[in-house]
Amino acid sequence: MNNTPKVVISDTLTESPWENAVVAGGELAEIVNGLKARPGGDLIAYGGGTLVSSLIARGLLDELHLFVNPVANGAGMPAA
Repeated sequence: MNNTPKVVISDTLTESPWENAVVAGGELAEIVNGLKARPGGDLIAYGGGTLVSSLIARGLLDELHLFVNPVANGAGMPAA
């Protein structure tokens, strides 16, 4: 996994402290479509509810796998 190139989607970071990772900010659709246009195969997006809901709203996902991690206490994202 350390050798796999990674792109961190962020509106706050400007550079990556992690090896083999770059930061991309700006318009999400432009970033994702640019990544899809590169050679190399499939993309995998790991992220929280904000990123995933943004990807879904913009029609940028070709396939979706949900992993649910229940939490017994605390607060999550409010229902829309």
